[in-house]
Amino acid sequence: MSNAVPVTSGDLGGVAGVFRALAEARWTSFYKLYVNTTLRWPDLRPRPVVDLALRTHKVETASHVALTLSVRRPDGTAVMWALVVWIGPGVVAVTGEVYAEDSEGIVIDSVLDVTEEATDAAGAAALIRSMAVRVCAQRRFLET
Repeated sequence: MSNAVPVTSGDLGGVAGVFRALAEARWTSFYKLYVNTTLRWPDLRPRPVVDLALRTHKVETASHVALTLSVRRPDGTAVMWALVVWIGPGVVAVTGEVYAEDSEGIVIDSVLDVTEEATDAAGAAALIRSMAVRVCAQRRFLET
C-alpha cells in the first residue's frame, strides 16, 4: 500500500458518521418506502429490492456509494429511488434521484435529480439524512 494516505482518528470518526448516516437512511426512509411499495402491490413479483452497494469509479478519482430501491410496477414500468454519495478530492456530493424507465431501460419520467455538496464528514452525514427523506418522499410513481 505505497499509495496509502495517513488517516487520523478524527477522520475515522467522520467516516464512521457517514456510514452511520447511510445505514440510518436504509433502515428508516428507504425501509418505509419499501414497506409502502410492498403494501401497494402485495402480489408483485419480483418483490421490490433495496440495495446498498459500494461501487468504485475511475472518473476523476471519484468513488461512490449508492443506496437504491427499485421496483417494476404491474404495468411494466421500472421505478428507481436512489441516493448516491460521490466521494472525490476534498468534497462529498450527495445526489438524489427518482425516475421511471420503460421495459427497454429508457428513462421516461423523472421527478427528482438534485446534487448538493459538503466539504466535511459531518456535512456529508447531514446531507445524506436530508436527501434520503427528500428522495423517499417522492411517491408519485407508486400510483399506476
